[in-house]
Amino acid sequence: QINGVWYPFHGNEIIKTIAREKIEYCFNIHTQPNNDLAGKVRVNGVFYPFHGNELIKTIAGEKIEFCNDIHTQPNNDLAGKVRVNGVFYPFHGNELIKTIDSGMITGCDNIKSLPDNTLTGKVLVNGVNRNFLWQSDEKQILF
Repeated sequence: QINGVWYPFHGNEIIKTIAREKIEYCFNIHTQPNNDLAGKVRVNGVFYPFHGNELIKTIAGEKIEFCNDIHTQPNNDLAGKVRVNGVFYPFHGNELIKTIDSGMITGCDNIKSLPDNTLTGKVLVNGVNRNFLWQSDEKQILF
């Protein structure tokens, strides 16, 4: 923390900008297998995922309003949850997961990845919080 602002750092380098934009805060910072940093940063009042020097402002072409639970999957994709149009959805890579087991997701929390890249956590479907596992559009389950 410098002058009240939390910045990521890598070795002895304090990183104050990502993609030439000023960092206002950072969280969930970690090193990816290729030695790049990743996590979430606040830029212009919005929390975005990032990896390396790439600030991710859209997922699947939709504008990110907030993000959390940011982590790197074993296959090096970023994953976590993002808010898009007021709703939190799980994501991995550039895929936004809006449905699971034929139900519309209207919220999510505690998104993690298993060693085989399966996403897990909680989703709100039909007004009920449910645990889930998600590998693909064809392979998913609610509990």
